[in-house]
Amino acid sequence: MGCPAKNSAQRDAVRLLLSTLLALVLITGAAAVSFAPFRPGQTEFSGSPPVLTDSVRVNINEADVSELCCLPEVGISRAEAIITYREQHGPYRHLRDLCNIEGIDVQMILSWGSMAYISEQDAEGF
Repeated sequence: MGCPAKNSAQRDAVRLLLSTLLALVLITGAAAVSFAPFRPGQTEFSGSPPVLTDSVRVNINEADVSELCCLPEVGISRAEAIITYREQHGPYRHLRDLCNIEGIDVQMILSWGSMAYISEQDAEGF
């Protein structure tokens, strides 16, 4: 039969080890969630990816590539297509005008919720 003090010390050591491992797993998981995934077809990745929050507001007529990439399902190539279309056809009048871009549909625009908008000066009616 073992020494009760030794068994208690071993249990404490195992508990400490398990607690430390659990903390490490939680910290690593939280860090992994903090960064956006690298999107397929993305050719460059510089700096930290934009963080998507409820306070993100993207003016479609003024946003650059990195700002447009804050919108769900918008990667670099789609953001560049939005800007190219804007440069060729002038400012967007309605969010639905984005459906003129290949790969963007009403469902995608709806998924953006209130994050994407057209400024009142560019909007055509309500």
